[in-house]
Amino acid sequence: MNITIKNILDSKEALERLAVEKLPVRTSYNLGKFLKAVNKELEIFNEFRNELLNKYGERQEDNTYKIDSGNIQKFNDEVIELINIEVHFDFELLLLDSLGNVSISSQDMLALDYLIKES
Repeated sequence: MNITIKNILDSKEALERLAVEKLPVRTSYNLGKFLKAVNKELEIFNEFRNELLNKYGERQEDNTYKIDSGNIQKFNDEVIELINIEVHFDFELLLLDSLGNVSISSQDMLALDYLIKES
């Protein structure tokens, strides 16, 4: 399965909420493997994002970054390019029935739509 880093970022909180639910063993195992791979990709993403912050910004005393107005567009363009990178995961889609009686909000279902298919 190929998904963009943007999809991962947009669904991270929903994934974490789903991960704490009691799921059938196989579903829980597959989801755990996927989350481990997602977290690794997010570490790599954060490293590159931090490189961009260092490249275009100046670290402040409070550990935030200030980006000069002349560099904002360049920074934004590179961040957009970064979040649109597709990442491959070897992951079986979750069958809706495999989620059991878990209650998932509509908002979380929308965020996780790339992971779940109807049975």
